[in-house]
Amino acid sequence: MATIGSRIKLLIGDDSFENFGLKVNMSKQTISKYVNNKRKPDADALTKFIRGGYSANWILTGIGNPYINTQNTIFKTKDLSEYDLVAESIKDILK
Repeated sequence: MATIGSRIKLLIGDDSFENFGLKVNMSKQTISKYVNNKRKPDADALTKFIRGGYSANWILTGIGNPYINTQNTIFKTKDLSEYDLVAESIKDILK
């Protein structure tokens, strides 16, 4: 059975935890804890994955595409208001 950690490891691929952490604004220690299933990402962490171009839905469930379409207008305009709405929704779900 795939775990959140194993899915994050797939996203990292051959990259180092440190380099991947830079992409999503997290420390290599935090990434390591996720990959080794010692910690699950909270809403703030999932928002960072989203901002890095990764699907929170896929990270949590394995369903859908692991990558967010970077042609999306959110990325073109750098309008992060939709990210904030997603983060708030995730926080509500995780309560």
